[in-house]
Amino acid sequence: MAKSIIALILPEVDSPENELTSNAWANCFFYDENKLLSIVEYINAFVEFYKDEECCLMFDSKNLKAFTFLPQEQPKYNFSSLRKLRSLLYNVENFKCGDWRTNRISSNCDKYNLFHCEINDEVRTEIAARMDRHPDDDFLIVTYIPDFKAKKWTLKKDGKTYPIESLPMSIKAVFEWLSNHRHPQRVYNWNEKHGEFGKGSHPDNKGNPVSVLKGSREEAAEIMPKAIGIPYYDEIYCFDNKYNKYMEYKAECKYSNLQPGNDIRKYHSYHIDDDSEIPKRVKDKLSLINS
Repeated sequence: MAKSIIALILPEVDSPENELTSNAWANCFFYDENKLLSIVEYINAFVEFYKDEECCLMFDSKNLKAFTFLPQEQPKYNFSSLRKLRSLLYNVENFKCGDWRTNRISSNCDKYNLFHCEINDEVRTEIAARMDRHPDDDFLIVTYIPDFKAKKWTLKKDGKTYPIESLPMSIKAVFEWLSNHRHPQRVYNWNEKHGEFGKGSHPDNKGNPVSVLKGSREEAAEIMPKAIGIPYYDEIYCFDNKYNKYMEYKAECKYSNLQPGNDIRKYHSYHIDDDSEIPKRVKDKLSLINS
């Protein structure tokens, strides 16, 4: 099954003494304990949001080392925040792909052409190697670098090209990307049982009232990519601003019954009056992307 993979990159201290993984991440970036703590809290909030999304997170241990480097003229600190950052990044439950260097596909000798130079042994070359081996996967680099803007690079090797995309570390911006590159793919399949435009639903369901789709099937399909659930996404939810109600999307095949290699999940939906059964985590995450 195809995957959506997000690689986290930190700024690398631009110093002759520091071993950078790439000039692309070099930054005149020095920190004290308080600044580092705010960085770790920001990264933790990002990871906390995405750790149970339909994606895999990975990082670069050499990039982490280059980020935590302190030049000799800088005072040495006993950074408790550094321990928190390492614990966060090396947590297998958070980072399903973990440190890519421990399970790398590229060789550190593989060279890729980028503009008029060659690069190797860094996250972009590893992503290019993974694109070659797993062409159905989608990849995004997410950076926590001051003043970093969204960028795209095209790597070339052996007559093949590999487009690499990056975004600043923003929960909302990255979620926008994920909603368009999600695996397994979501397909909307309207169910006449719930009607349309607030009418036409079946009058009963084993004696229970049937929830109604307030709008059109096209409207429901349009906002479905931004619905949120918890594993294994048999139910996902979004807040429909047009009708000021939550909408529930129900998978037509439960995760436990999915066949291996199935990369499509069909959902139908309806608006709900009682949102008390929506998991609190789902509501909290929806509030973040809708704020």
